[in-house]
Amino acid sequence: MSSKAFLDRYAEVKMDVDKVASNVEELQRLQTKVTSSAHRDDASESRMSDLNAENKRLAKRIRGVLRSDQDQLETLRKKQGAKMGEQERSELRMKQTQVNSQSKVRELPVGFLR
Repeated sequence: MSSKAFLDRYAEVKMDVDKVASNVEELQRLQTKVTSSAHRDDASESRMSDLNAENKRLAKRIRGVLRSDQDQLETLRKKQGAKMGEQERSELRMKQTQVNSQSKVRELPVGFLR
């Protein structure tokens, strides 16, 4: 994913989260109004229902984007882990070769090294 695509997705998620926060504040005001009122206000209850439905819709979209990003990150980590595993094996073989060479040098007679 390109940096621009990531930033665009981040901006969309941020706007959705901000909208949910705004809806929650409005829901709290409406709930206070409904509970303190002696008469039933159908318009307020309808608005509360609409806000709850919108929050659920936004939450599903946010969750979907975050899950998708998490799946992509896990896939990338697995690929990097496989590559790192190959590199580590190669480095280990090189170190083993160096150790074997050093041990063979140590086995040579001392006069041979001069």
